[in-house]
Amino acid sequence: MKKTWKGINELLNNRKINYKVRALKDPNNNNKVTSKPSRISDILNEHFASVGNKLAGKLSPQSNHMNYLSKSRSPDSSFFFKPTTPDDIKQEILLLTNSKSHGLYSCAAQLIKGFYDSTCFHVLL
Repeated sequence: MKKTWKGINELLNNRKINYKVRALKDPNNNNKVTSKPSRISDILNEHFASVGNKLAGKLSPQSNHMNYLSKSRSPDSSFFFKPTTPDDIKQEILLLTNSKSHGLYSCAAQLIKGFYDSTCFHVLL
């Protein structure tokens, strides 16, 4: 897989560019600039660990996920996944070829089918 991506990147002329952050403002120290590598990594970790909660806090509470979808377009043409039924899952499992084991199905198809037939799988659904 690595060789495949290497070949694709060579064809596309994509070269890895490494940027080194040599200094960064420290929000815990009156925004003074620090050049200590350990403090720079802590600042970045703190930022990325908290940015999701900060952004979520700015959203107004919604009672229904459909409120986030555009009213001008049908949900079918937006980034919306339709609900899946246990029968849909069963049909997908039964369509797996027993001799294949690749992609998303990293374990053998026979194992998945056997697990589906057991009673514990039905409890999960």
